[in-house]
Amino acid sequence: PLVRIRDVHARSEPGQLADGHVVYSSSLPGVDTIWSLHGESLEQQLLIHTAERRRFAWQLELRSDVERVMRERSGALLFVDASGDGLLRVAAPVLVDPAGARHVLHATWQTSRKKPLSGRLAIDVDPSKLVLPVLLDPVFEVVTWQKLADSGPPAARYGHTLAFHPSSGSFVMFSGSNDQRDTWLFDL
Repeated sequence: PLVRIRDVHARSEPGQLADGHVVYSSSLPGVDTIWSLHGESLEQQLLIHTAERRRFAWQLELRSDVERVMRERSGALLFVDASGDGLLRVAAPVLVDPAGARHVLHATWQTSRKKPLSGRLAIDVDPSKLVLPVLLDPVFEVVTWQKLADSGPPAARYGHTLAFHPSSGSFVMFSGSNDQRDTWLFDL
């Protein structure tokens, strides 16, 4: 596998399968944990019921071709191979309050071993000034494509497809007039 993920502070308990999600109701004190798989993304939703400041941490053990970690402009962590191609992205973590307001947090990475790469991903959360419960939403996603070379700005076009990618905070443009079959990412 590309990565093995272990929640550092979670107690061992059996999960309950509910609507295609695995739910842990007491593996962390004051927190309900839901794991979901969406295509190439693994999402952990942590529903936090207490106002205490805490650190959530995961031990990641990566495949041998993962060489290093880079931070993207969006705040995401990108795990890359020797040629710099992205293999795994951990989206910038988001804390969502009951009103739906999103609070972007900062994830930290501490390497514990270089080959194969392993280390600890951590997110500090202080929900004391927010209405509870709040939802922490770390997402681990396999990078299925990425622009490999910078050849300048895209050519003028019409008939293209443009979409916003919320977890990366970027716009994605694909194809267009004159049989263009390229893909561009525009970071905000």
